Amino acid sequence: MAGLSNLPVDAWWNKLDLADKTELRVLFRTMSSDSGFANDLRQGRARDAADRQGAMSRVRCPTLVTGSRHDGGVSFEHAVDFADVIPNAALIELDSPNHIFWIGPGRAELRSVVAAFMGESSCE
Repeated sequence: MAGLSNLPVDAWWNKLDLADKTELRVLFRTMSSDSGFANDLRQGRARDAADRQGAMSRVRCPTLVTGSRHDGGVSFEHAVDFADVIPNAALIELDSPNHIFWIGPGRAELRSVVAAFMGESSCE
């Protein structure tokens, strides 16, 4: 669990209720990173930055970018970069204590943010 957050595990794990902890355990038992995750890592190489930014700059739909400064898996600066490069991107900083932001106390905030964004956005 420590790798999911830059906060001490004791600062957030005990704030999860039993249902959240069960959901996390099921998620980790059933997920399989395999080649999809390796592909994500390959695309994050510095040498491919120009191609990645070129592709991102051609996105035509409004884009919701979320991130948390507590995420131990992905730096908040990654979200900032996405929002800077993708036209019509909205960056929303979540207060999630870890990388799995859709499970736990931040779930309600995330749902609200996504619902508001979906209500306002359309792709032409």
